[in-house]
Formats: sequence, structure tokens, C-alpha cells
Amino acid sequence: MILKRFYLNVVLRIILISINVFIIVLVFENTKHLFSIAISIAIFILQIALLIQYLNKLNRNLANFFGSVLYKDGTFHLPENENIGIKNELNSLLNLIVKDLKNSRIETEKQYIYLKNIIDHIDAAIIVFDKEGKIDLVNNSTLNLFKLSSVKSVSELDRFYKDFSKVLLDLLPQIPKLINVRISNEEYFLSIRASVFKLDKKELRLVSFHIINEEMNEAEIKSWEKLIRVLTHEIMNSVSPISSLSTTISRIFTTNNKTKALETIKETDIQDTISGLDIIYNRSQGLIDFIKKYRKVHLMPKPAFENFEVIEVLSGIKNLFQNEIEKNEIVCDVEVYPKNLTINADKAMIEQVLINLFKNAMEVESGQEEKSIVIKGFRDVKNNPIIEIMDNGPGIPDEIKEDIFVPFFTTKKTGSGIGLSLVKQLVFLNKAKLSVKSEQGKGTIFTLIFS
Repeated sequence: MILKRFYLNVVLRIILISINVFIIVLVFENTKHLFSIAISIAIFILQIALLIQYLNKLNRNLANFFGSVLYKDGTFHLPENENIGIKNELNSLLNLIVKDLKNSRIETEKQYIYLKNIIDHIDAAIIVFDKEGKIDLVNNSTLNLFKLSSVKSVSELDRFYKDFSKVLLDLLPQIPKLINVRISNEEYFLSIRASVFKLDKKELRLVSFHIINEEMNEAEIKSWEKLIRVLTHEIMNSVSPISSLSTTISRIFTTNNKTKALETIKETDIQDTISGLDIIYNRSQGLIDFIKKYRKVHLMPKPAFENFEVIEVLSGIKNLFQNEIEKNEIVCDVEVYPKNLTINADKAMIEQVLINLFKNAMEVESGQEEKSIVIKGFRDVKNNPIIEIMDNGPGIPDEIKEDIFVPFFTTKKTGSGIGLSLVKQLVFLNKAKLSVKSEQGKGTIFTLIFS
């Protein structure tokens, strides 16, 4: 309606100008009417000037309107009480648009403040940044955690942890990472988790930080308690016979705390002493071997990551144990889907993990009538590569499930108790997860989850 009236207004002015031109032409035919000619020309010039003024004012109003929209000027307002109706209607419409945009901006700011207050109220430290590391949003918990008044880029956090910004930019979504940072001479264990989303075609990353000092301390204490319990058991097993034999040998050569005369010592006493010393030597060597195994658990090399096909590794494990599989009459199947499934990890370490798990599976099968081991490779619903080793053995008793990964814990007579502990550490070094599901009488499933 406004455009139509604007069109009619301009057309009417052009028609009047045309009529005025026609009158000027008629008047010029009679040069005696000089006054009429002057009046007509003056009216013509006035009409042209009014048209230009009208269009210029309209252009200025539109330019000011678009400028207010561009620069988000909420104070822009056009007069609505002019005599010409078209201007009133157009100005009213433009004012209404500016008012609506202003209200939208106010509503957006309200929502931002509302969201910011909610985020600031959350105890967890949260930051949102783009792929260049520029921070879009940071809550008070983050500033309080790192003792900062403001932060503009994740690179500013590098002073708390080496290459912290790289860790945050490379952090995989929904896969938590544990790091140890030092802030104002205080040590913090942080669990960091990321999620990635897009906003107006801009990729943003949201990272949350959780202080887990108490959880880590509690878990560390429990781990130490389990480790000390196992270490105490192993050391006592070696030291007790040594102590007992030392006392027995001492009694061979003493009476009432006095050394026996040489001529009273019998050949059998010497043989018993030699035998006792041999036992002490063997137990001492056993203790030394135990300490070597302990060092082996804690001195792990860094993984060399590479892409490799799962089918190649799983088939290699089966071929490695083929003789034992046939000897023990075990049905062993390897299933990989898709056939070209690959993972990114240290190939040698993953092979060692699978060798340990496969040997465990074969050992638990020894008492079964129908022996079966299945090794699977596939992707889960999150597209993560998965490797499973399943057996139909007796399963793991509930009371020892929590202890199977503790170093030196074993239920085998000849076991060292470091196999599964090594497995767990190797899996962790390869940024993967290890889970176990077992049901007594039905078997056990060890699952490796890669990112």
C-alpha cells in the first residue's frame, strides 16, 4: 500500500510538471504574455525543486534507517506528524521496524545475560572457543580456577600446562582427558571434556574442567592399599621362609646362645645348612625377580601411533597360537566388519595386549568341554573401532573383579599377576578404553574401545 501511494505521488508530480511544460510552450507562442511566461517557468522550477526535495528527503530517511540498522542504533526515530500522508505511513513503518529490531536485540541480550548467569552459577569451569583458539564465552568458575581476571585466547593457559592450548584444540569430543596443572603453586588434577557444535556456520568447541583432586586421592589411596596388600603378601611369602630357615640354621651351630665346638658338628648338619642356604638363595632370587617385574610394570615406553588394519592383527594372533588352539581343541573364530577396519595406535603394544588377553582366554578354557574363543573387530554406534575377545569359560567371580587389574594379583598357581595390569596400562597409553564383562558359568568378554 505504501509503495503504491509513493508511486502515485511521484506520478502525480510528473503529470503536473508535464502540464506546466505544456502551458509554458503555449505561452511562448505569444511573446506579449511575458508575465505569464515568467510565472509558468517559476512554477515549473518550483515543482522540480519540490520533487527533488521530496526524493532527497526520502533518500535521507532511508539512508538513516539503514544506517541505524547497520550500526544497531536504537535511538533512531522519524517524525510521523507531517502533512503528507505517504511520509507519515512510511516513517511509521520504518520506526516500527527499528523498534522491533531494538526489542529483538534487547531480547537476545536478555537471553545472553540469562545464559551467562546460569553458566556462571555452574561449579564446573567452562570455556567456549573457535578453531583458532579465540574464546567466545568463559564463566567465573574458569577465571577463579586459573586465578585470572579475563582471558581472550586459550593460548593464555599454556603457562599452566605445557601445550595446554594444543591439548584443548585437539581434544576429541566426549573423550575425557586427565591432566595435572599447577596454579599459584597448587597442584590440581583436572578432568577435561569437550563437545563441538556449529553456530552460524562457525565451529565452536565447548570444554569443561572438573577438579578431581579428592577423587584422585581416594582412588590413589585405594590403589596403594591394593598394591601394598599384594606386595606385602608376595614379600611375606619370600621373607617368612628366609627368616625361619635362618633361625633353624643358627640353631644347628649354637646351643644356649653359644657357638658349638667344631668337632660336635655333624655331616648332616652341614648338608642341612647347605640345603637351607640354597633355599634362602632361591627365595632371594624370587624376590629379586618379583622386583624386576614390578619395575617392568612401571617403566612403559611411549607409543608410536600408526594406522593399521584390524584383520591383519587379529589373524596374526590366531596364527601365533594355532598349535595350542589345535592341541587344546579350541574353536577359534576371527570376525572383522568391515574387512578394512583400521585403528590408530601402537601396533606392537596392541598386539601385546591381545596376546595377553588371548592367553588368558585359552587358560580359562582348559576345564571346559566345549571350548570357544571369538575375536571380533567392528564399529559401535558412535563409529568407534571396537575389538572384543570372548570366551565361554567359567567367568570371573564377583569378589575379585575389582582386583584383576591390580599389579601382581593372580589366582593362578604359576601366574605373576602382571599380565592384566600391563594390558590396562598399554591400553591407556594408546588412548583407548578397556572394559570387562563376565558372568559366572557363561564366560568373559574383554572389550577394547578406540577413538
